[in-house]
Amino acid sequence: MSHFIVSSVRSGAMAIFLAASLFASSGPDSRTVTNPKSLTSQSNPAANPVPVDDLFMTHSIGGGAWSPDGQEIVFESNASGRTNLWKMRADGSGATQLTHADDRQFGAVWSPDGKWIVYQQDVGGAEIWDLFAVPAGGGDPVNLTNTEKIAESNAMWSPDGSKMAIAYKPKDSPVTDIAILDWKTRQVSKLTNEQEQDHRWSYAAWTHDSKFILATRGNALFTDSDAYLN
Repeated sequence: MSHFIVSSVRSGAMAIFLAASLFASSGPDSRTVTNPKSLTSQSNPAANPVPVDDLFMTHSIGGGAWSPDGQEIVFESNASGRTNLWKMRADGSGATQLTHADDRQFGAVWSPDGKWIVYQQDVGGAEIWDLFAVPAGGGDPVNLTNTEKIAESNAMWSPDGSKMAIAYKPKDSPVTDIAILDWKTRQVSKLTNEQEQDHRWSYAAWTHDSKFILATRGNALFTDSDAYLN
């Protein structure tokens, strides 16, 4: 019995060696380098020159958030020349531009009731973000924060839809705190007040009852952080 096992192992090893040798024989070392001058491409004498602008114009898609009912997706695209918000059906059809602005727009999130979409918008390229809300069905956006020296971004709705956790960063400060934006009153109140210049706050999730936020506080080097329930 043991002799049979040893013989089988040896036979298997030999088979693997032969297979490897055969595979190696068709590897790169045995191939002939192709002469580039021997290659030809199809041409179309009737084709017009490609405009230089077209060579540098690329369309990008980013973000992406499902509507609460799972029927639609909001996303970011620069198909119109600026990174604005677009919306399409869940099957990928019916893509339409939802917002129009010369400034970049990112981070779109649906309200829990599906009626509004909140997003952040740049101001003149300075990245002093304001938070905006636009009706999910289309319409005029509303500036929720409208501050010149505070960057508000990364909105996260509470499950009950009454408020949002947001990132709060003064223009002249390296510190990012957490603030709460009341949806009804539009009032912003800071939840944290970091005193150390090399530390930042960020949040991960709301509790189901919308009373607490799971957050982290860490240093700028990402070498130390702690979790908090605020």
